[in-house]
Amino acid sequence: MSVLPGIDLNDMEKTSMTLEFLNAILTNIICVDCSSAVSIRNDLTEIEKQICLSTSEFPIFIDEFLNRIFYMINILSEDISDTHVLDHTIQMQLTSILFHIVQQCSEQIYRLIQTKMMFFVSGTCLSSQVRPIVSCLIRGLVKGNSIETLKYFLPKTCQSIVNIKPAVDDNEDIELTWFLSVFTELIHARGDILINYKTIILEVFHHSIHMINKKTYGIVATAAEHLLQALCQVYSIDFRLTTENIDEQSFRLWGKSVGFDELQVQFHIPNEEEIDFAWEFINTFIYPALQDLTVSDTKRQLKSLTIIESIAAGCFQMIPPVPCRLKYQIQFPIYSKTINENLRMRIFNDIGKFLDQLLENHSDNTSIMIKALNIFYRTFTNETQSVNKDLILNNALSKNKLIDQGRLIRCWIIQKIELSMQSKESFQSGVITEFTRQVILKLFELSIYRYSSVRYLAQKYLFSILQSNLRSYEIIIDRIIQILDSSNNIDHDQIKGCLYVLLGDDSFSLIIKSSWQTKEKLWPLIARMSHANKQSTTNLYERIITKIQNSTLLNINLAIDLKSYTNLMETLSQLIQNGT
Repeated sequence: MSVLPGIDLNDMEKTSMTLEFLNAILTNIICVDCSSAVSIRNDLTEIEKQICLSTSEFPIFIDEFLNRIFYMINILSEDISDTHVLDHTIQMQLTSILFHIVQQCSEQIYRLIQTKMMFFVSGTCLSSQVRPIVSCLIRGLVKGNSIETLKYFLPKTCQSIVNIKPAVDDNEDIELTWFLSVFTELIHARGDILINYKTIILEVFHHSIHMINKKTYGIVATAAEHLLQALCQVYSIDFRLTTENIDEQSFRLWGKSVGFDELQVQFHIPNEEEIDFAWEFINTFIYPALQDLTVSDTKRQLKSLTIIESIAAGCFQMIPPVPCRLKYQIQFPIYSKTINENLRMRIFNDIGKFLDQLLENHSDNTSIMIKALNIFYRTFTNETQSVNKDLILNNALSKNKLIDQGRLIRCWIIQKIELSMQSKESFQSGVITEFTRQVILKLFELSIYRYSSVRYLAQKYLFSILQSNLRSYEIIIDRIIQILDSSNNIDHDQIKGCLYVLLGDDSFSLIIKSSWQTKEKLWPLIARMSHANKQSTTNLYERIITKIQNSTLLNINLAIDLKSYTNLMETLSQLIQNGT
């Protein structure tokens, strides 16, 4: 209670620190009134008695906490300037706080939160500036208690959406956008629970997916991704401190660490009904979107790419990244359900043709190019974009620096297990197939494109694949030599793109990590380059030369160290033989 005044809209740093503190505390305690334990048990210490009596104020604390958050949201919604902006960190903290409260609190406290949230969400349509904040609160509520939250919120929200007549022009309907934002977070629940609401969920998508306002169809696309993730993916569903029943004597479980053999992790494993629902949704909405790529309307193309990208992000977990099943990659049996075609390959081919069309016509619409590029790369990998910064911080906080060891609570260990699963699911075999070859060649052509924003993203994806697939760089060597060795019709954008590809990034550098046979082709070519008549190209050329020189010096030092090490081993061996 004493830190709640720290939630101050005029001091975002203080607000962030306050929420960080509350998050740390509420992760480690169970919000249950334990005051009755004082009269039931006779083994309590004086400190434990004080704690038990204090827990009777949990409802007061929760009520005051939500009031302060709602007040802050209302002020932000009325503020037309950008003076106050809640950053992503504060939003994550609010989600985490509400989630940890809801997943391990008493029925009384949950009903209090549920009632206040329902009154706040349905009371008014707030501005777009605060929708992300409200969404993060709903996200915490859904994650903490999917069953009760959906029962209380989803039918009313869906009904509100379908009752609004869709706009025929490009103007945004603020009320519709508001309810769609709420809907998007509500269906990010457990798939086995969403099945019960299949009819009304599909009704909302049929009602809303044809809208042409960019903000509206962007929210609908996010909803599609959330739905498919909930139906298709394997994820943990229980992050409580303990698997024991929560009662009036739960205070002794606060902050309790567990071993791996005590976790009893519960996973959501998609069942056949969920997979059928997912494929029904995909077949209904993705093929019209793919067909719209052939039209000449840029707005329709951008909308279609947005829908395709979200559906791909949600469902590609079910489809292996390459046409063949990989030996070391997780592939759950339920995903083996027969479908008409490999959707990953269909999207790969259609987006590839679309990119060829854009390249041929020298399209100036980089936003379409970048979105298509994102989808194209996703067809090759299940790579996750998110990094769990909270888990890294929690590991640091839980460690005893004197002995360099830590004790983790149950939810943090489960988070580590989920991250490990994600890394296995995004595993790349390193096997060069024709599919891999086509992806690399396409990414290379985009890496030397004339617009820097497209070049940068394509190079990032290209380096990721080259780093993961041994000797895959050989696929593009001849093309690089052809461009750099040309004397006629010089395209300086292509020259610059090739130099960036040679230079690489922190993870991969073609000019120094390739084989000596490849260096024999490239290094003399770089030495005799005559295209560097622009300052930017000259700077790139000099950076490449510096990197080659540094790597050569490193190799010389390694060779000297290896020779010294060999001499030392020979000397030691001789001493041992002589019995010294």
